[in-house]
Amino acid sequence: FAESAAVLAAEGLDLGLALSLVDHVMLCAYPLKKFGSQALKERFLPRLCRGGLVGAAAISEPATGGNPSRMRTTAQRKDGGYVLKGEKGPVTNAPVADVFLVIASTDLQAGKEGLSAFLVEKEEEVTVDRIELDFLPTSPHGIVSFENIWVPPDHMVGEEGWGHERISRSVFLWERAVIIPVVLSLMERWHHLVVSGYNPTDIPPDTRVLLAQRKVELTAYNVLARHLLKLTFDSLEAGR
Repeated sequence: FAESAAVLAAEGLDLGLALSLVDHVMLCAYPLKKFGSQALKERFLPRLCRGGLVGAAAISEPATGGNPSRMRTTAQRKDGGYVLKGEKGPVTNAPVADVFLVIASTDLQAGKEGLSAFLVEKEEEVTVDRIELDFLPTSPHGIVSFENIWVPPDHMVGEEGWGHERISRSVFLWERAVIIPVVLSLMERWHHLVVSGYNPTDIPPDTRVLLAQRKVELTAYNVLARHLLKLTFDSLEAGR
């Protein structure tokens, strides 16, 4: 998957679209596959994989960023399920998302150990304020507000208290491991376009040295990126 996303970024010269694809897969579909119940997986994974649904991860918050100890979105038990209340953002894919992987506190007193994860469908009560990012025009972002959204108990991903250590930490590691080769691929493509625009005989010696250094650096970074992917997805420590 990482190689496919890297090709998309490089050949399309479009980091935004690749970022949205990576977050759809690595921050929503993949954690659902790893931690979700069989019923949740059967209901949502096929459509997420086909592109029938767009996924997003609502983890960071406008006032506190991704700091788990300061997260204020809550999921309180009520009527056999949970009532979700809070604001998340900026969230990649938010304006076009059909489902959100939401990290919320089921126990504020427990701090980050009281965070849990839920798969929440887009409803009328879920509002999204779009954010325009000029440097990523093809990756829609937004602030998502959950105003007393009732979530069925079977929409919890994993168990209560898994939100930080088991799920949130994992998805950020997965996203970073995949996005690094994507960015490197785009940088290599731009390097190639710059170099190919020169007549070799017209390149000053000092510029040749600089271009060669950049190519060596990119090659080394790619080796490290492949190693990080292997550590992240093949080892018990999940790349930590």
